[in-house]
Amino acid sequence: MLEDLKRLFRHGGIYLIGNILNRVGAFLLLPLYTQYLALAEYGVLEILYTTVAVVSVLCAAGLSHTTLRFYFDYKDEKDRHAVVTTNLIVILALGISGAILIHLASGPLSELLFNTSAYRHALDICLAIMVLEMSTEIGFAYLRAREKSLLFVWLSFARLLLQLGLSIYLVAVQDMGIHGVLLANLASAALGWLAVIGYTLAHCGLTFRRNMVPAMLRYSLPMAAGGLLGAISTNVDRFMMKEMLSLEAVGLYALAMKFALLLTFLVSEPFFRAYGPFRFSILDKPNAGELQALAVRYLVAAASFVALGIALFMPEVLFLMAGAAYQSAYLYVPVLLMAVVVGAASYCFETGILVKKKTKYLLHISLATLAAKIALNLALIPTLQVHGAALAYLGASLFQAALVNHFSQRLFPVSYPYAAMMRVVLIAAAVYLASMWIDYRNWFISIPAKLALVAVFVALLLAADNEIRQLLKRGIQRLRKRDA
Repeated sequence: MLEDLKRLFRHGGIYLIGNILNRVGAFLLLPLYTQYLALAEYGVLEILYTTVAVVSVLCAAGLSHTTLRFYFDYKDEKDRHAVVTTNLIVILALGISGAILIHLASGPLSELLFNTSAYRHALDICLAIMVLEMSTEIGFAYLRAREKSLLFVWLSFARLLLQLGLSIYLVAVQDMGIHGVLLANLASAALGWLAVIGYTLAHCGLTFRRNMVPAMLRYSLPMAAGGLLGAISTNVDRFMMKEMLSLEAVGLYALAMKFALLLTFLVSEPFFRAYGPFRFSILDKPNAGELQALAVRYLVAAASFVALGIALFMPEVLFLMAGAAYQSAYLYVPVLLMAVVVGAASYCFETGILVKKKTKYLLHISLATLAAKIALNLALIPTLQVHGAALAYLGASLFQAALVNHFSQRLFPVSYPYAAMMRVVLIAAAVYLASMWIDYRNWFISIPAKLALVAVFVALLLAADNEIRQLLKRGIQRLRKRDA
């Protein structure tokens, strides 16, 4: 059992390095964006990204995950390669078709979103990025299936260098504003596409098996519909805030979300990249449920620790790197971080639904979650404004996780340690509340005090959770053996 978990966390750790490299550019560039983009322009970027995110989920049709799921249904390498390249061809056809349709309506869509057609070319750039990234995900699914995590790291480093250099040149030197940001992202996405798809085709060839498509679409389309509803649910608050508040409010919320999603990039996404193939590869083991329960327990503990660190030091970071108009974004980060932790657990709870290929449940859950989030936003945004949107996001995440777990347990029961996971989250929340009295503008006091609070969290966690305590003890023993 420990060997399986070690394999999971070894590749998860490598994906973490790649994710840091892949995403760090966005945070290194924040001072540039807050210096050269007005808060409303930052809001425009967020509306563009969220609009294309919804289109992307529809066009991708859930085929990235489908590639991973059906890859392990076959033992012969030729069949596995055919799964990969068949899905690649399908997703390219869907992506290009969707991009062309949106391009034809880009002028009216820009008018609808921003009351001007000035952003139609920016929307076209976003569509090009969409096609590249959604097809790249098929290649990444192949890399994950083969556990080629180191290649992901090297690619992420190359993309980081290109994005940083081009962004500084186009935004700061050429003063191209939003278009400069998007062109730098396009170049980075193109580099990733060439590397990943080139590697995939070199190893898999280019085979299209039409007979595979119906079964994979039957599996993926309910996920795609659910994913579309999920994407709308995730992003509907931006559009509602734009109508009910302002683009400036959208910009603040987007910045807060960017820092909350640090948790996704640092913990959840690297874990997911390793956990996706892992949970299917251990299905034939008698202790598969126990392994999954342990993995989720460790995930929630790690996510809560990182979330606490982000929330504690968020005020100091914004005070240092962001303009005055952006600095109040730290107020919304803790609630959003809690929602991200819940979302990470929800992903793991999906196992039963995916194992039994009952993806129609995900569609129903997404529809219910969307309805809940719209209702919560309508109730909370008028009175609590941006805080209301953050609370609605948390409420909808809790609702979704409960539904996913309910249906999944009926198909593949797993005894998750709910009380232990909740205890970790509550300890982190209590420690954060204790930090609210610290003046973040006085770094000589705030930094040591908050570091002390991190130590308090670790001490309380180890005192309250024997499983985490034993894991740490085993890790220390291994390090001592290596040193010896």
